[in-house]
Amino acid sequence: MFGTTIISYLLEIATFYTMFLVDIETIYEWAIEYDPYLSKFFHEPSFFVIPHFLLDRVVAAHLCIIGFTMFSFIALSIFFIYQIIKNQTISTTKFQKSLIISSIMQIYLTNIFLIGPMFMFFIFITFDIPNSASAMCCLTSVIMAHCLVEFAATLYFISPYRKFITTYFRKKLFTQNTSVQHVSGFIITPRGGYGR
Repeated sequence: MFGTTIISYLLEIATFYTMFLVDIETIYEWAIEYDPYLSKFFHEPSFFVIPHFLLDRVVAAHLCIIGFTMFSFIALSIFFIYQIIKNQTISTTKFQKSLIISSIMQIYLTNIFLIGPMFMFFIFITFDIPNSASAMCCLTSVIMAHCLVEFAATLYFISPYRKFITTYFRKKLFTQNTSVQHVSGFIITPRGGYGR
């Protein structure tokens, strides 16, 4: 996984470095060639266009990397499921099983909320699918939700984390219920005493 991330970053750096060497007039020509309506945005200082002949190589490489990562994750999850089935007769701790189940869930959540949407995102770019801007915005939202969903899955499936959070909130609620209360000039303490 670390290697695929490094390769992806190197591809993006190479692409954008090439773009930084291009003068603004060439970028305007590429924009007009793609869609003349883009000329209305030439006054924007952040206007930028990456042509398909530069982007397609990077996107194709990303599709290969993402596809390899998806299949690797699926193979890893099958291995984890096999470990659970294999170790049913052996006395394995609940903690070990919860870690394996958590790993399986995190693999599938990563595929559903991160890698799958990225794969579709690059498919839309590669094949230049018309009217796909709304779908790409939705996919971006799904990608952004990945960290929250994975955090919730970790808390749910790993029992020590879950127990810590539930104990913490119980203590907070308990200390709030037993706090000192002021009632009509008297102080009622948690032990039932009172004073002024």
